[in-house]
Amino acid sequence: YRLVIDWSSGELSMIPIRPYDNTSQKEFNFSLFLKDKQVFIGSLLSVGNKVVDGPQLGDQVLEIDGEDYRSCSGERWCTMLSRRFENTTEEISLLVKRGDRS
Repeated sequence: YRLVIDWSSGELSMIPIRPYDNTSQKEFNFSLFLKDKQVFIGSLLSVGNKVVDGPQLGDQVLEIDGEDYRSCSGERWCTMLSRRFENTTEEISLLVKRGDRS
């Protein structure tokens, strides 16, 4: 999409650049956020009433697929997010820190 912001009218428009094929997009049961150059589990997606094993809200992400994310710049964060959308996968390996344990 091309995002157009018209400040004078207070409107935001999204113009499609190419059709989006979401048939191959894989989603995990969590989303990430960046705070103070550290990556955390920011939200968990429920799967019905089923309890899903995995990361917990607030866990610090130390590694993603073997790459160290103990310190993450804004530029690296954007690169990681764009790679996620360009190269979907069915599996992801996370090393997280929960409380004082990793």
